[in-house]
Amino acid sequence: MKVIRLEELLTRFLTRLEPIDRNGVELLDRITIIGCGGVGSWVGIMLSLVLCPNTDLILIDPDRVEPENMNRLPYPLQFFARKLNKAEALGKYIALIRPQINIMPIAKKYEELSELEKAEIQQSTIIIETTDAPLSQEKIYKDVEEWKKPVVAGHYDGKHLTVKYHPKGKLGDSWVINYNEGYEVIPSYPTVAILTASLVVELAIRRPIEPVLISLDIKP
Repeated sequence: MKVIRLEELLTRFLTRLEPIDRNGVELLDRITIIGCGGVGSWVGIMLSLVLCPNTDLILIDPDRVEPENMNRLPYPLQFFARKLNKAEALGKYIALIRPQINIMPIAKKYEELSELEKAEIQQSTIIIETTDAPLSQEKIYKDVEEWKKPVVAGHYDGKHLTVKYHPKGKLGDSWVINYNEGYEVIPSYPTVAILTASLVVELAIRRPIEPVLISLDIKP
């Protein structure tokens, strides 16, 4: 029986990585996800399925997974029992399914990052913001505008979702911060979170040249 090496497996079956069919995914050599909860966790998982070997994935979140998160996060039960940090939990999960990616978890609020840590984030091809912390959003948006980096943000509450993208970090009035921290609609289930994450991932991969704003109510 022929043994297929990991590198050969990735090249043969992840068609986005084929040299004859390159579409820009391989240019995502470093990605930062700020917020690894209901949306950010699914963003990380979906992106990991198509990223090239040795891509750097920076994960930032100060919180821990709790039993009440079990209805929207796909982790093993022991992750919840141990109350792992969310960035660490997402990193461990991705490492199980796609070990070719370099995971860099940071268990801090964005506003608590050191200058060295911010310098690492500044080297990202794209920055993804999915946090529900207004103070963090303020700092993130300020830095993104200064760095002129592509940024995509994804948020949801109940049956409403908002996804925003800008190719050069020049954020306008549409990037209004919601200062009501947390979810207003509880409990929160994975379907809308996954849909939000799917839109975020599509924008992160395609990186259109024009800004994008998606505001969607999902009604029966």
